[in-house]
Amino acid sequence: MLEALAARLKEVVDRDDDASDSDTSIGEAQTNRFNKLKRKSRFVSKGRLNVGGGIQTDTTQTFYGSKKRATITSRRYHNASSDDEDAYHDIAIEEILAPINDPAEVVAHPAHRITFRRQTLPLLASHALQTISTEHEHRVQLSRLLTAFLGDDPSLIMQTYEKEIAGTSLQIPLGLAANVVEDGAVPVKAMTRKGAAAEENSALAEEFVTPTYDRNLGIPPDEAEEARRLLQAALDRSEEYLRCMQRVRSGLVKADRYRKRTWRWAKDSLQANDKNDN
Repeated sequence: MLEALAARLKEVVDRDDDASDSDTSIGEAQTNRFNKLKRKSRFVSKGRLNVGGGIQTDTTQTFYGSKKRATITSRRYHNASSDDEDAYHDIAIEEILAPINDPAEVVAHPAHRITFRRQTLPLLASHALQTISTEHEHRVQLSRLLTAFLGDDPSLIMQTYEKEIAGTSLQIPLGLAANVVEDGAVPVKAMTRKGAAAEENSALAEEFVTPTYDRNLGIPPDEAEEARRLLQAALDRSEEYLRCMQRVRSGLVKADRYRKRTWRWAKDSLQANDKNDN
């Protein structure tokens, strides 16, 4: 019994820190919670990924870029290797991350030159304009539907009426003008015709009163009122969305204008420097 315990203790002491009775590995998990008995679980904790390159944790201090850095592993080059085999041999990090000391350097800078010549801002402004147009059409449809629910839809109110009304002319015959007496009095017959014309005009005005329709459109009153409330809320949100999108597009257009102006300024500065050098 004691010999078995001693052998077990010796096995525990001699085994590696990463040793485990489990045959499965923790894999790409970002925490060792519920996985502490798996292999490689000691090198994983919340907020820290697993160590790259296996279980190697020995680091060496090296100086790179005038700074002291901890290096886990170094890339080794063989004598037979060539630059063609390295896909990153033509990438100069120092040039890409180099600061700008003069506006003329923007034209020749590998990173900033691409940024200022890229057409991303005009494309985003065009997409924003298309979105605004689509949302405006949607808003018009919502507004028309809400107008119909409020009882003010012109297409339902102003219907075409074809009525022929006889005797609606109010023109005085030429013969009536000769019947006017010297003191300006008009014969009783002419006044009677004028009164009849006024009565006919009043009757016609009553016939052409603006018609009405069922503003609930055949929907129960409670549901129609709920539809009006939802339509008003949707219309308010659509208007707010349009205002925000117009503000975004204005910012994109302004940024694109500044981009062109800065690029033109950098090119002019480069030309001025070339003239001064000559």
